[in-house]
Amino acid sequence: MTDTTNNDAEATADDKRKQPERDIWSPRKRKLVRWSRALSTRLLWVVGVILFALIYFWPSIFVTIHSGEVGVMYRRFDGGTVTDKPVPEGFYYVPPWDKIHVYNARIQEYHYSMTTLTLEGIAIELEVSVRWRPVYELVGLLHKNVGPDYKEKVIQPEIESALRRIIGSHPVEKIYRDATTVAARVLERSLEKAQQNYLEIDEVLIRSVKLPEKLQAQITAKMVEKERLETYEFRKRVAEEEVARLKTEAKGVKQYNEIVAKSLKDPNVLQWQSVIATKE
Repeated sequence: MTDTTNNDAEATADDKRKQPERDIWSPRKRKLVRWSRALSTRLLWVVGVILFALIYFWPSIFVTIHSGEVGVMYRRFDGGTVTDKPVPEGFYYVPPWDKIHVYNARIQEYHYSMTTLTLEGIAIELEVSVRWRPVYELVGLLHKNVGPDYKEKVIQPEIESALRRIIGSHPVEKIYRDATTVAARVLERSLEKAQQNYLEIDEVLIRSVKLPEKLQAQITAKMVEKERLETYEFRKRVAEEEVARLKTEAKGVKQYNEIVAKSLKDPNVLQWQSVIATKE
């Protein structure tokens, strides 16, 4: 019994000695826990802001230039638009204060309709197709001096202007019959202006020419009649050539018969023929 009492007394004494140590470390631990929690919260906020900024600016700071495209670099603090070095295909990191403008470098095609007047003042509707592409080495100048909407600023106005000038100087029948020649002249006139604006026009096509119905019927009938006349002239020319050939052939046969007839009257030829007959 005495031993048990002594043990309890010793345990109580030990607890009393450890109690001051616990009292000393508990405030420090609480401060450390509070500090770590505050730091964690701040870190979470910082990481969240960084992730949000990265996601928000991703399309502008990580740029992919795909096959058939070319880029133009704009440096906000280093001279602006870079005009002498197009950005080739690939994946690029771009600082948030700079930007890469991407252009389609392939041949592109544009269809549209327009109405214009012929030499007689007749309104016709055209279906036009234009094929073009930017000049690769000059795409920086194209971006700086014209802009991404160069189709509306340069290509369509120039083609329409050339079409109006050329069609306005031709009669409607010629345009209806020979739209290919008209398109070739439009292309020729448009090339120089397009090259001045850093573009290359590959082809201009007039896909269809729509006339007033009555006028179109008249021109079609005239074209059919002209085709018949040309067919008749062709057949006539063939017949005349055949007559000339037969005359030449008959003349040759006549000359041959005359030569043979003269030879039959020659005594020497007759004697020679008799010798050949005797031998046989």
